Amino acid sequence: CGKTTLLNILEGLDLKYSGTVEIFGNNLQKINKKKYLKTDISIIFQESNFLNNYTVRENIDLIFNAKNQSYDLTLIEVKLKKFKIENILDKKIEMLSGGEKQILLIIILQFLTSKIVFCDEPTGSIDEENEIIAVNLLKELSRDKLVFVVSHNVNLFKK
Repeated sequence: CGKTTLLNILEGLDLKYSGTVEIFGNNLQKINKKKYLKTDISIIFQESNFLNNYTVRENIDLIFNAKNQSYDLTLIEVKLKKFKIENILDKKIEMLSGGEKQILLIIILQFLTSKIVFCDEPTGSIDEENEIIAVNLLKELSRDKLVFVVSHNVNLFKK
C-alpha cells in the first residue's frame, strides 16, 4: 500500500520517485533539504527516536538544539503534569513506557516551530488508554500545524 513510503517522500527522506511533489509551492526535489528537515517539518516515527541512555530533560535539550530553537521547560512541565507524567524529566528514556515516550514527543512537538508534523503509526506501540491521549494531543497539535498521520488503527482516528 505504501503508506510509509509516501511519508518518506513527503519528508524528503526518499527522493527516488517520478513526478513532482510540492510543499509550500516549492518542488521538494529542489528545496534546501537541511532547512526543510530542520525548520519546516517534524517527524514521529513508529518507534521513538529518543536517546535511551539520556534523561528526558537531556533529550528535550537535544531536540530543541537540533532545531536551533529555544524553549521554556516550565511550559513543557505544565503539559507533562496535565498527563500525570511530570515526574519523568530526570528519568532515562529507557525507563519510560511506549505510551509515555509518544506522549512526551507529541508534547515537545507542540513547542517546536515546524509547520508540518508527519506521524508514522504514532499509537502503534502504546496501550489503549494512552492511544486516546495521544490522538487527542495530535488533534490539539493540528490546530497550529498540518499533521499527517499514517495508521492501521482507522477506528481510533475516526473517533
